[in-house]
Amino acid sequence: MTLPDPLRVRTDFTPADLDAVIRLHVEVYCEGLGYDDTFHEHVDPQLRAWAAGRTGRDRFWLVERDGVLVGCVAVVREDDPTARLRWFVVHPSERGKGVGRWLLAEAITFARSAGYTSMMLWTVNTLTTAAKLYTDAGFRLAGEKPGGWLPGMLEQRYEMPLG
Repeated sequence: MTLPDPLRVRTDFTPADLDAVIRLHVEVYCEGLGYDDTFHEHVDPQLRAWAAGRTGRDRFWLVERDGVLVGCVAVVREDDPTARLRWFVVHPSERGKGVGRWLLAEAITFARSAGYTSMMLWTVNTLTTAAKLYTDAGFRLAGEKPGGWLPGMLEQRYEMPLG
């Protein structure tokens, strides 16, 4: 599977990418889906903390169109055997073109090659298209709890063995 032209992907995450990733999350989730301001307060410090302490078992994919970030995903260490999928977002203008599926496949392949034996992620129940991508890739819903950025929203944990 490849990305459609003229999309460009890179994994050389730089300090300049921090603001672009945060901006894309705010645009998609706060402006597009109406998430409250605590979403930005959740993403910003966690992303900055990761960037300051990332390891060789972490990787970030950035998808750009004409130099503008339109999608991203990261694999980060949750614990020694477990990779965590984080900051997965695709701009609405690029949805339905295979970008999300490609990013997810790249992340899973990397997690295996980095020696992780399982992978997990947190999402919310309102992101049903993303949930279908996860289950199609082999993730299973492992639990849910009240929380999130809209009334009645549930946070969901998905898990997948990599072995």
